[in-house]
Amino acid sequence: MSARFSSNVPACVVETCYEHEGVIVPNIMPLKVLKRMRSFTVRPDDLFVVTYPKSGTTWAVHLMLLIKHDGNRSELEGKHIIKMVPFLEIVEDMLNPSTSALRIDAAEAMASPRILKSHYIPPFLPMDISTNDPKAKVHETNIMNQPRGLQPPI
Repeated sequence: MSARFSSNVPACVVETCYEHEGVIVPNIMPLKVLKRMRSFTVRPDDLFVVTYPKSGTTWAVHLMLLIKHDGNRSELEGKHIIKMVPFLEIVEDMLNPSTSALRIDAAEAMASPRILKSHYIPPFLPMDISTNDPKAKVHETNIMNQPRGLQPPI
């Protein structure tokens, strides 16, 4: 067991992750972003797409972009999805996460309305969307892409 983890983890996890509040987090989601995410300024017209990894996130984001642009795909041509819908907790340079620019910075500078993406669990999301009086309108939509794929094999 590594001193950085509260339980036994494989060597590949020790090399590529850290533990924060009992949750194993990949190094490409640095602690400085995780802490900053809690104070991220939420706007009333923000739309957050928050999903488990590999559960249809990109598909959902594409749908949201098409809705935002009234189905006009020509407005999306030539633009990379990560620039239009930033993945808040990921760094720009995944090979050098400790010195990389943060995508959350780009998100804060975006014009409204924003579509924002995250795989964080609720306790790590911005405080403004986890209170009884959220600044952003929170609508829960469950997205599942073959849910059995999200469960560890038995």
